[in-house]
Amino acid sequence: MGTAELRPTDPLLPDAEAIIVAAVNSGIRIFDTASNYGDGTAEVVLGNVTKELRDRVLILTKAGQKTEQETLEDGGSASANGLQHWSFDAHSIEASVMRSQKRLQRDYIDCVFLHNPEDILLGSKELLPALIPAIDYLEKLSSEGAIGCWGISSWSGFFSKDQKNAPIQLDAINNYLLGHERKHHFMAIQFPFGVWNLDAIKQKSQYSKTNRSFETLFRIANNLGISCLVNAPFNGGNNPPISGLNGTYPTPAQQELVYIHHLAPLATRVIGMTSLRSIGEINYLREHIHNGR
Repeated sequence: MGTAELRPTDPLLPDAEAIIVAAVNSGIRIFDTASNYGDGTAEVVLGNVTKELRDRVLILTKAGQKTEQETLEDGGSASANGLQHWSFDAHSIEASVMRSQKRLQRDYIDCVFLHNPEDILLGSKELLPALIPAIDYLEKLSSEGAIGCWGISSWSGFFSKDQKNAPIQLDAINNYLLGHERKHHFMAIQFPFGVWNLDAIKQKSQYSKTNRSFETLFRIANNLGISCLVNAPFNGGNNPPISGLNGTYPTPAQQELVYIHHLAPLATRVIGMTSLRSIGEINYLREHIHNGR
């Protein structure tokens, strides 16, 4: 369950905690959040509900993107679009993880993603050198047992093929880690996946040094043993499905989720929720998929 829309002050969402409780009662065990969702309130709400459920749920959060208040407090530098709301140096990642631990009311976080690290490129073609301090710090946290593993969550960085920025290369990150650690903790990636961006998903934009060939993102992740979490099946609500059976199950949204499941059965779908009805729909669909229907 995604929590980007869980904002307690939103008049359309008067009881965000009730949605999380309903999700847990429906069998949902993976919660995806971020340090800047709802200016930090998503983590607070999630922490309030799950603080007594440490053995029952997995919490995934993200670091690297700041809230407006954090940006101002840190004296955020200006960018072309205003204040720069991201920072991926080791100190910033450390501060972000510590804030998340406090909001989530837990010392241990199951997975921490670097949040849209492509923002750091700004015209540079090489991302890995700029991320090494953050990667080294997350490896340190993993080795110390503060987090279970780490990964990268990116909206467009895995698919970018423009003239300015090359895609984030999983094989290059893996090779860097293997050169410094006998066992590393880079175990997951998260990216948008729906019918709306199938062309990007099919791109062979990932280079495999071992095979000396370009592969799709799913294939290179599978080869490296990296788990895929797919989100934004409807492009943040900009591409909702409109075909299907009206007023009956499966709904158009459910039909599209079944199609995505068919294309990537090994991926974990992270679907954002904004209502109790959404919980009911996804729970109905989950039960039918698990029953093999």
